[in-house]
Amino acid sequence: MALLPKETLWVKTCLFLSCLIVPHLAWASDNRFARLTKSGLLDRAEERGGWDVTVLPNAIEYTCLVCDGEVTARLEIVAPYDAGGHASVRQRYVAERKQFCSELAASQDGRCVSFKDFSGRGPLHWFHAAHETDTSRTFCISLFNQGNSGEPELIQTTIRAGEGASSPLQLSGFFMHHMARLTLWF
Repeated sequence: MALLPKETLWVKTCLFLSCLIVPHLAWASDNRFARLTKSGLLDRAEERGGWDVTVLPNAIEYTCLVCDGEVTARLEIVAPYDAGGHASVRQRYVAERKQFCSELAASQDGRCVSFKDFSGRGPLHWFHAAHETDTSRTFCISLFNQGNSGEPELIQTTIRAGEGASSPLQLSGFFMHHMARLTLWF
């Protein structure tokens, strides 16, 4: 039995909509880290012997097993992360970073050494920020995303390298890949 033109259009529409809805159902999981934990990326990082990975309810912690010196990282999601009293979430983030750097300099405990704002693959917008103290260097990778419920969120990885350790900047691609996996735009 052949389908009539209206039925064919209806079937094609249903197939198209299911292609849009099914990935969204996986995205709407209660566990925000499921897209990363189920992807195999964390398993491969551990299998290759490079990282010890601990998945917590609100963060993922990494310890580098092959780096020169102590290198740890924490990937977390801050949600909701709205504009607060600022015009946008980006302006809020920049203002918070400036405040942090001012306080760090005033306390003479360290200094901010870089801050970079750039767009990545697709609609993802990234910030890289670094600061150092006498005993460590810290590198933050941040991006803004719309969460499961449509609320704005901040996905951030903070990489800490102890004195004499490998530069955290060299690890940014690894973590950017993990962070992007938590968005719809991966």
